Amino acid sequence: VGVTERTSHYLEFQYATHSEDPNFYREAIDRASSAMVGLHDHRADPVRLGIVSHHLLIKDLIAEFFARLAAERKPSTIVLIGPNHRSRGVDPIAASALPWKTPFGLVQPDVQTLANLIPTNLVRVNEDAFYDEHSIGSLLPFVRAYFPGIRIVPIIIRPDADSGTVARLSDWFVRNLPADALVLGSLDFSHYQTSAVAQREDEQTLTIIRGFQRERWREAHVDSRKALLLLLEFAERTGSKEFEIVH
Repeated sequence: VGVTERTSHYLEFQYATHSEDPNFYREAIDRASSAMVGLHDHRADPVRLGIVSHHLLIKDLIAEFFARLAAERKPSTIVLIGPNHRSRGVDPIAASALPWKTPFGLVQPDVQTLANLIPTNLVRVNEDAFYDEHSIGSLLPFVRAYFPGIRIVPIIIRPDADSGTVARLSDWFVRNLPADALVLGSLDFSHYQTSAVAQREDEQTLTIIRGFQRERWREAHVDSRKALLLLLEFAERTGSKEFEIVH
């Protein structure tokens, strides 16, 4: 599959999900701006990767996450990795090469990175797999608001993706992404549990992430363990060993 600036598809755009009303997101963005007042957090080493929820029930916290990133980083590209919730399509790891339409304007794909990545056969472009996929669509209005000119590499992973392929994809990103690229995992944590059970499960997951224990990825309570594996492999290969919980 070739990827060019004029990649053709029966869709002209992918659509960011939930709401086309910019005020739905603007309210959260304005509150995040207020939360950022007086916050000065300058790290010696730039953020290389992060994990953020895609559940818009906490849109204020999502906005603050991106506000913090934007205050610290001006990446040339963002790789956004999430679950393929409905396992759409035949490709275990799928990418989108279309622009994404948000209430704040279009988010363009990073066609150069995609053009280099697709021939490796680690990922295939499959736009149908992204239909109504909120792990990507829910976050892109915030990406567009905080990083107006950014280009993205959206990737979704099915549960049956081969873990070896996931590790090789992480290695490809380490070797081929520009140094200022940002890799973000779009992950929700414990689901459909009582509060007490969810807290225990989330603490187990956070222990794995805090310790960068990639060998324990199967024990994590997230909606894409393979996406988390990719992030932990990326952290290992880039020497990223500091971890901060924002919320």
